[in-house]
Amino acid sequence: LGSRAEKERFVRSVRHADELPAGNWPALWEALGTAAYEPRLVWEPSELAALHDACGRELAELEQQHAIARAARGRAAAAGEAEWEGGSFRVKYPPVEAEAYVAPYYLGPLVKALSGRRPEAEGCGPPVPPGFVAAVGAACAAEADGARLVPLLRALGVSYAASCSPHGAPLPCL
Repeated sequence: LGSRAEKERFVRSVRHADELPAGNWPALWEALGTAAYEPRLVWEPSELAALHDACGRELAELEQQHAIARAARGRAAAAGEAEWEGGSFRVKYPPVEAEAYVAPYYLGPLVKALSGRRPEAEGCGPPVPPGFVAAVGAACAAEADGARLVPLLRALGVSYAASCSPHGAPLPCL
């Protein structure tokens, strides 16, 4: 999807308006070029290549479906037959998939953010939401793979420590 003409053809092929969707495209491209390692977002700019490749393969497959439909039934009949099934489109990002995840957090950056936090000194409130310690505990109980269990246990300890008073009682806000 390099040129404007290619983008416009793609937009029309998936039954959108004849123009590109409205949005702040420069801000999107800037964000995709910026690394993030935060509890709710793990992204490396190098992953943009995986996104580009996946979109290219998806577009090529859609164009192939259109060509097959045109050859089989004629150009007029084929116009509405090959539609993009966006619900099944997935892109795999190995660095993101390597991170342990318990909704809504990636545990590596969460542990980094919570490490050393003393709730009695910093007061009540985020970053540990209600029920998160229990969710991580349940994930630990369900995990059979020892290599995946280690980051879960680390997150369980750090999030519990960040959400509890020095005597182990939960803070009132949690």
